[in-house]
Amino acid sequence: MKNIIKYAIALVAAGAVMASCDINKPDIFDDADAFVAFDEGSMSITEADGASLKIPVTLASVAGIEESVSFKVVDGTAVAGTNFELLTVSGVLNFDAENRTQYIEFEILPDGKFTGDITFSVEFANTGSVQAGAENKCTVTILDTDHPLAALFGTYTFSGTDYDTGPTTWTATFRSDPDDENRVWILNLPALYNGFDTACEYYATVDDAMTTLTIPFGQAAPDVQYQGADIILYGLDSQLDVYDEGSLTVTINKDQAGNVTGLTFDPNYGLYCEIDGFGYLTAILPGITATKD
Repeated sequence: MKNIIKYAIALVAAGAVMASCDINKPDIFDDADAFVAFDEGSMSITEADGASLKIPVTLASVAGIEESVSFKVVDGTAVAGTNFELLTVSGVLNFDAENRTQYIEFEILPDGKFTGDITFSVEFANTGSVQAGAENKCTVTILDTDHPLAALFGTYTFSGTDYDTGPTTWTATFRSDPDDENRVWILNLPALYNGFDTACEYYATVDDAMTTLTIPFGQAAPDVQYQGADIILYGLDSQLDVYDEGSLTVTINKDQAGNVTGLTFDPNYGLYCEIDGFGYLTAILPGITATKD
């Protein structure tokens, strides 16, 4: 245990540098710059009977160029004919002034067994006379509803008291771990403040009966750092003592049908995040609750 909050060095936000521009010479987009792009670089859909997905593709031009763009589907862990079926069988999208956005459509094929989340992608094969935009590929994730923890996944509205600002609410999302079916990852478990605009994920383990979550203290968020420093999750008690060891137990609330309705956190602990060596980002006092959206 260590008392960090009382002596933490506040994170100093870097100042933004504004690029100069000549307002008398604005950039002009013309059809020489026309491009086609996927509206989103990634999409997800839940594996379910009758589930379908429409991927939007837009050709950006001034006059509404007439052009045909071909695409290809690339198998990943999800395989065409087994996990999904392409409905836009022509493999071609036709654009003009009246149809600047077109859609690539798929049907999802449930397999009735737990495989974990699986993915495939869609890419441009030929863009004709226009360029391919930055979003020239869309990766699709099929969310496996056969997962034993499927009822737990989704979005939750959290409520608590922030040490700096008082009562607060925020949204966090639960997803599966591809390698461990008794572990979940929680994006935005504590929402980060003090000028930090990147959400972090932290893991929790789930008991076999799916009645409790256990969130270990002292874990660093994977794949997210600040100037090479880890962003670490700690526990926080009502005396503002911070715990770098141990764990927080969360009760999973369910209705009579077994649907997850929300979460009740151990009233003795809140959540505290800091950038290792820089200072704290967020301190949520004990008394956190969450409702499943």
